[in-house]
Amino acid sequence: MNTDGLKLDVIQKIGDGVNPDDIILTVCHRTGWDWPQAEAFVEEIDFSEQEQITNRRLGLRWVLMLFFLVGGTGVIVFSSMVMLMPVMRRWGDVFLHPIDLVRELGMSIVVGYSMLTLGISMVVGAILSGLTLFRSP
Repeated sequence: MNTDGLKLDVIQKIGDGVNPDDIILTVCHRTGWDWPQAEAFVEEIDFSEQEQITNRRLGLRWVLMLFFLVGGTGVIVFSSMVMLMPVMRRWGDVFLHPIDLVRELGMSIVVGYSMLTLGISMVVGAILSGLTLFRSP
């Protein structure tokens, strides 16, 4: 029996995260094998083709890494604008009382630093995720 097509189908399903019992059942139906024989076939493919199975999952990881890198950078830029806009708007107002300055800047500083922390976390997470993509097996 030619199992090359079946092997590619099993690799695809394992890479897509399909339940192993469902894969074994499919192999049983397509080949007429009993459960232990089909289970051994699927486990052997899972073990021997691990690199190919892992490569199927890399596309999603790349997309997520780029999303968080770009999104985190955007959040950092926006948070910097949130923190600096009130300062730039009041730059020439030398007679502004410190209490008024704190009241005016307080919320923008709280929101700005919260967003800045979020943006930095997103970028660091994306970089660490990217490093694991390039890690040697």
